[in-house]
Order: sequence, then C-alpha cells, then structure tokens
Amino acid sequence: MWKQFLVIGLLAVAAAGAWHFAPWRADGAVAPHRDASVPVMLAPVRSGTVTEAVDAVGTTRAREAVTITVKTTGIVGTIAFEDGQTVTAGTPIIRLDSAELEAAVASAEAELRNSRQALDRAETLSKSRNVAQAQVDALRADLEVKTAAVAAQQARLAERVITAPFAGTLGIRQVSLGALVSPGTPIVTLDDLTRVKVDFNLPEILLSRLSPGLALEVRSDAYPDRAFTAVVTSVGTRIDPATRSVNTVAEIDNRDGPLRPGMFMTVRVQLSSNPAALLVPEQALVPLGTRQFVYMIVGGRAARREVTLGMRMRGEVQILTGLEAGDLVVTEGTQRLRDGVPVEVQEAGATPAAT
Repeated sequence: MWKQFLVIGLLAVAAAGAWHFAPWRADGAVAPHRDASVPVMLAPVRSGTVTEAVDAVGTTRAREAVTITVKTTGIVGTIAFEDGQTVTAGTPIIRLDSAELEAAVASAEAELRNSRQALDRAETLSKSRNVAQAQVDALRADLEVKTAAVAAQQARLAERVITAPFAGTLGIRQVSLGALVSPGTPIVTLDDLTRVKVDFNLPEILLSRLSPGLALEVRSDAYPDRAFTAVVTSVGTRIDPATRSVNTVAEIDNRDGPLRPGMFMTVRVQLSSNPAALLVPEQALVPLGTRQFVYMIVGGRAARREVTLGMRMRGEVQILTGLEAGDLVVTEGTQRLRDGVPVEVQEAGATPAAT
C-alpha cells in the first residue's frame, strides 16, 4: 500500500513542476518568452603597420674570388705574402726561381744590341752608297726578329712572378719555399671581401616584383643581434623547373669585414609596407566555408559582417574590406553567437555569467 502512495506523490510533484514552468497561465494566456543574453567581450579595430615580406635562405660568396696558381713549372724561390694579408692589384705573391731565364733574357738583349749597332752602321754607309739597300733591309728585319725574341724572353720571365689580379684578402698559403709547382698548382686564395654577395632563390610568383635595387634584411647565426642591409644586384634569367624558383643575387657592404664566403644567411625580402592597415585580433574571425566573418553589436544584438582578409601576423590579421578603424568586434563568445542574438557586453577581466 505504501508503494502506491509513493507513486501518487511523485506524479503530483511532476505535475506541479510542469504547471509552474508551462508557457501558459490559468486564464489561457501564453506567458512571455525571454531570450538568454550571450556574454561577449569586444575589441576595437586598430590601425597599424603591415609589412608584406617573404623569407628565404642563402649563401654568401666574395664579390671577386680566385685561387691563384702558376702558369709554368718551376721552383718556389720567394714567398712574398703572409696568411690573411690584404693586397692591392699587382702585388707580388711568389717568385719562381728564374736564373736560367734571366740569363736567356740577357743573351737576347745582347743580340738585340749587336743587331741594332749593325743596322746603324749599315744605314750610315748606305748614305755614301758603300752598302747596298738590300743589306740594310735585311739588317732591319733581323733587328725586328731580335726585338721580338727579347720580348718573348721577358714575357716568360714575367710569368715567374705571380701577382694579385685584384685587390683583396689572401687566404692560407698552400706551398712552401723550394717546392716544385706546375700549372694549376694552388698557391693561395684571394677574395675581395669589401662587398659580399648573397645567392638565394625566391618563388617565381614574385618575379614581377623583383628588380635590382630592392632592399633586403639579411641575418646570420654568427651575429644574432645584427641585421645586415643588402641590395638586389641581379635576378636570374631562368626559372628552375624543379623548384619553380628564380636565382637572386644581393650585395652587402662588408668593409668592416664580419662576413666570410660560404656563410648561411636568412634573407627577408620586404615587398610592401602599409602604415595604416586595419587590424583585428585573430580570435574575432568566424570562418564559414571559404568566407570570413566577424560579429559586431548593433542595438544590443549580434550582427554578423563579412570581411576580406589581408596579411596575417602573430595574434592579429589585416582587414581589407568590411570594417573601419574604431569599430568594435566580438573577440570572446563568438562560438555561441548567431545573427540577431541578444548579447551582454562584459569588461575585460570579468567572469562570464553562468549558462
């Protein structure tokens, strides 16, 4: 019997609750329905600088670089430089032993003097017709031959002195005094480090925006707190079909000498800068398919507005169309919003209302 009374009691409580929360009254009138407000937080659309840039990696090389070698076989007789020495164009680097060639030059010069004297005598005698003109012509031709022979011997002698082809910095010596060297034997490297080139590749889509004179920011892990300014000097004439990129070369003023050939560099190419770009917090965006929206508050209710995005940065995104500077957009509570839903604006740091 007591179980029947318990069931009747539960049914009575359920009926009372249904009567209390029903949307009608005893007189048959429907009770008014109130929508729950969604707590939200707002942030203003601000103006800021947006820089469009692309990053790449590159490798440095000297403005001019060569490995100095000899043109002829010989014994190293003199070493005229120190490792790391800065030299000007024409500075002697090494001299090969040239005693034999010096003797050959002296002999050729003596023959040249004799030939010139013989010609002078013949020309004097030809004026009194004591020497035939044909003999004078033969002596003149012999003089030319002897002159050419001297020039050839002097050229061979000059090859025994190896000089710097341009101004730069010498590397580490690779030969010793008395060593036998032959054509192609490396003596030392020479690099012009007053300006350093950086080789890097950029996507072909940027080809129309690249041109000599474009300024770049270049950094090296060797100098983490320093940014180097580079200027594009040339853009490749061909696109790599494998990577769809174009080779680009920039130069850095390196007169103070911190950079060396072969260094790994990170390159930032600044394509444009907009100092009055419109920016909103990234969390304000509400994506729907391929379109982007934000919520604004109009008359106490949420109003969805479509926007066009530009550059993305850390925590912010550029707005190209759809908003103006100073507009307020919803940054927290967007997940529960729908167009026209009433909202309750909360101050930053406030605890959202329980729902």
